[in-house]
Amino acid sequence: MQDFTGKVVFITGATSGIGEDVALQFAKQGAKVAFTGRRAEQGEAVAAKIKALGADAIFIRSDVKESADIEKAIKLTVEKFGRIDIAVNNAGVEEPMVPFLEQKVEKFDEIFDINVRGMWLCLQGEIRQMVKQDSECSIINISSIAGQSGFPQTSSYTASKHAVNGLTRVLASEFASKKIRINAVAPGPIRTEMWDRFANSTPGMEQMMLQMVPMGRVGNTAEVSSCVLWLASGTSTYVTGQIIVVDGGTINV
Repeated sequence: MQDFTGKVVFITGATSGIGEDVALQFAKQGAKVAFTGRRAEQGEAVAAKIKALGADAIFIRSDVKESADIEKAIKLTVEKFGRIDIAVNNAGVEEPMVPFLEQKVEKFDEIFDINVRGMWLCLQGEIRQMVKQDSECSIINISSIAGQSGFPQTSSYTASKHAVNGLTRVLASEFASKKIRINAVAPGPIRTEMWDRFANSTPGMEQMMLQMVPMGRVGNTAEVSSCVLWLASGTSTYVTGQIIVVDGGTINV
């Protein structure tokens, strides 16, 4: 168990799935939680869950594609809590399996706008704030096992997650001297709304994917959150620029 009492955590895309679980786990360990998402009703529901745990929380409705939204979210977080010690960049979208020659550039643009441009904007805003603080800080980007290899018919999503890993590594190197550690967690099949949409997009998809998972099951959000909290904690202070895979041993394609 990690103690994050007094720490301020900023999380994007936390109205459901991995982001929501990360927010709840940080709250259980004493952190103050600011989080974003596009769905106001779900966001307020998550904020109520956090407050029911006795933790302080603020939900800020925002879209990571919009630079003004990100600036506002970071500004409101700092106004309420005074700082950002930990950031978790979780907002992202998936891609249904479509043969490359049938894919549309509009879908490519949508995926890169959220998964890459959105994360780039968040990282810039978060790092600007953390550099001002001149204290030990940690950023965790949520990537995917797709960023470690390549899944056929998901070229845009796979390329976007390779970009996330590249951002993680280069910025970890650039800001290590500023006491900011930057790592990524790359989940495999995890039971979330996003996974269910992907798995249900093609008949038999989940069973096909599970044949590549030696553990023989879909993971759960808590198994990702525990890795995120470790990377944010004082027990991983010499770890930066790493992509930690949480996938049940999934065999690379």
